[in-house]
Amino acid sequence: MAVPKRKMSRSNTRSRRANWKATVVGVTTCPQCKAPTQPHMACPSCGTYKGRRYEAAERTEHQGCRRFNQMAAGGDGDKAAHHAVYGAFRQH
Repeated sequence: MAVPKRKMSRSNTRSRRANWKATVVGVTTCPQCKAPTQPHMACPSCGTYKGRRYEAAERTEHQGCRRFNQMAAGGDGDKAAHHAVYGAFRQH
């Protein structure tokens, strides 16, 4: 494994990190409802993309949460306790 031979100065470190920036997210308008959307993605308000309607593609607040899906399928626990622990809108 390569290891630096000398300590890198603060100015060199900061000038290297100065180029590590976040890019601005592009926004377009939905041709159906005129709401702002990201390009090449289904509209979050009406669910259309390229003239087709994708209702199943709308993201729920717990779409990827395995524990919440188990409880919704009839497993042990309740949804209110899940919201209390994980928060209603936090991605987990």
